[in-house]
Amino acid sequence: MKAILLVFVFLAAINMAALSQIKNLVATSDSSIVVNNVYVGLLNSSVFDSDLNVEHGYNLRIGGNLTWQLSPWIKAKALIVYGRAGGEDLNINFFCLKLHSKNENLGLEFGRMPTLSTEMMPIPLSPGGQFSTWTESQIIGPAVGAKATFRIKESLLGAGISLRDKKLEYHFKLESGVTAAAACYRPDNKMFQSSFSFKPEYLYTISVLKNVGASNLLANYTSVPIGHQLEVCLDAGYCFEEKKFQKLEFGVIKNFKAAWLKGLLYLCYTHEDKKLNAFLLFNI
Repeated sequence: MKAILLVFVFLAAINMAALSQIKNLVATSDSSIVVNNVYVGLLNSSVFDSDLNVEHGYNLRIGGNLTWQLSPWIKAKALIVYGRAGGEDLNINFFCLKLHSKNENLGLEFGRMPTLSTEMMPIPLSPGGQFSTWTESQIIGPAVGAKATFRIKESLLGAGISLRDKKLEYHFKLESGVTAAAACYRPDNKMFQSSFSFKPEYLYTISVLKNVGASNLLANYTSVPIGHQLEVCLDAGYCFEEKKFQKLEFGVIKNFKAAWLKGLLYLCYTHEDKKLNAFLLFNI
């Protein structure tokens, strides 16, 4: 634990002002490689049960992603993330090739990457990706495959196919302005998952419906800003087969930003295990 904290402090101490500005940074003389983002985050949790016992946890995440423009119509995209939480390592790696029109309204991607359904989640290199909600964690993850997208102004239509555990999946996505919807179908076990999000300035809500055989789960996360960088939120999931809530969480988020340092403080109550939770996230 001490070694992990020392790594974080060391990285954070190396020119914070410059590190916080690594976003869409041109990394080669011919401008073909662009570092899109570098992320460092440390999340700490304290969980209090009804007997006032306390459990502590941590989550460290470091990573970055870049784009290499091989030609006017071909680019390579790569992402690498290392994390450590609960004594276990986390490794996330994406690499894909994208064929695209000159204005990038039309694109075709191949490789290991987020599926169209996965795109409904925050990217791993973000506070939302590190501090993902229970509802968002129900969305199916990245896989090897291909996807095609067509964009018109603020609207996007996409279809894709992926291979997970040697089984095929089919993905679809529709996006327009602040609204997005995606669906995934896996023929081998008849799994169907759909997700819907709505993200205007005054609200963020995302719903996930998952069906596998006789099991049906409906999950929703909703967050409402109430001013002074405060948000009230609800994270809930109801299992129709068991006829009960698998997740029911109420909380309040306080966001903060000071120079190069950003983060949030989250206080919540989880009804299913009757625990109070406190989370503190620092990120640059």
